[in-house]
Amino acid sequence: MPTRGRLVPRQPWAIKRTTPTALHHEGIYIAKYIHGDIGITSY
Repeated sequence: MPTRGRLVPRQPWAIKRTTPTALHHEGIYIAKYIHGDIGITSY
């Protein structure tokens, strides 16, 4: 979503140069972090 980009501090030039692959890997990292946090708190 376009509004999600504003949550991450980035230079305007970095946003334009960001590739879908980079966003994909970032999404995986965030997903793993959230999943790990849920796994710890669920025990």
